[in-house]
Amino acid sequence: MTPAIYLVKGRDKSLRRMHPWVFSRGINKVEGSPELGETVDVFADNGQWLAKAAYSPNSQIRARVWSFENTPIDKAFFC
Repeated sequence: MTPAIYLVKGRDKSLRRMHPWVFSRGINKVEGSPELGETVDVFADNGQWLAKAAYSPNSQIRARVWSFENTPIDKAFFC
């Protein structure tokens, strides 16, 4: 299962406008134990899937979006 982050209510607006960063203050909950660079699913506070992102546990920019489409982030994604 892919780790996931859930946003604070109202913090999904920038992602819906395709901004690729999720700041630490915008995260309400982290499911799983994602490590540095691991792909996480990003969800709005209501559980709606928003994006796949690379997780950075020690940065103010906690996640950087790989894709706004629910596709696998694998070797083929980068080719």
